[in-house]
Amino acid sequence: MPLIDLATFEKIQQRLDGTVYAPARKDLGDFFALRVFVTCADCERPLYPSQSRRRDGGLFAHYCCHTKGCASFGKSIRRDKLEGDFEALLKAMRPTKGLPTLVREMFLHAWEQRRAQIAEMQGALRRNVTSVEKQIDGFLDTISDAGSTTAVRAYERRIERLEHDKLKMQDQLATVGTPKETPNATLEPALQFFSNSWKVWASGRSDLRRLVLRLEFSEQLACCRNTGPRTPKTSLPFSM
Repeated sequence: MPLIDLATFEKIQQRLDGTVYAPARKDLGDFFALRVFVTCADCERPLYPSQSRRRDGGLFAHYCCHTKGCASFGKSIRRDKLEGDFEALLKAMRPTKGLPTLVREMFLHAWEQRRAQIAEMQGALRRNVTSVEKQIDGFLDTISDAGSTTAVRAYERRIERLEHDKLKMQDQLATVGTPKETPNATLEPALQFFSNSWKVWASGRSDLRRLVLRLEFSEQLACCRNTGPRTPKTSLPFSM
């Protein structure tokens, strides 16, 4: 049994033949939780996080506007102040009571649709594999009647391409399957998130915090150095 499927092998080969990109740093945003997400209320450009050395030798963490010509250019907001205001805002955000029921019904409907799509995809792949196998058998029968070496080689190349296509389809068939988890097992974590995303944020994990920002807000959050965060534009579940 191969260690990887054929499609993965081909992707690796394409990557090796192409341009190599440096991987994204995973630690970005660990110390500054709102990096890239918060913007200046005056110019609507991102606030850049940084640390400055205080006179006593300690570090001063803050978010600062770097846009020249902006009224807030060079002005900073303490990290603890800005992120504290954001956390207070997050704690106050709750969806309506009836939303979890609506989300559950929509999810189960989408789950059944997805199961039907998977079954259709599996059937189409099986039919395609059968069709390719018949073509291969046909070329094998034709080779025995071929009168020239050139024709035989042409048939062999065709069979080789068909075998390659067959392997790819079999790999796809092996990966396209019904989810192992039940709908409820998949849905419950999402419902818990909608009911209290603050608990997810309070975990301190940078990956979960980025998830909160993506799912709960539809746009970046504008922050004023004097009055704090502006009214956020939230995603559909929290704006209903």
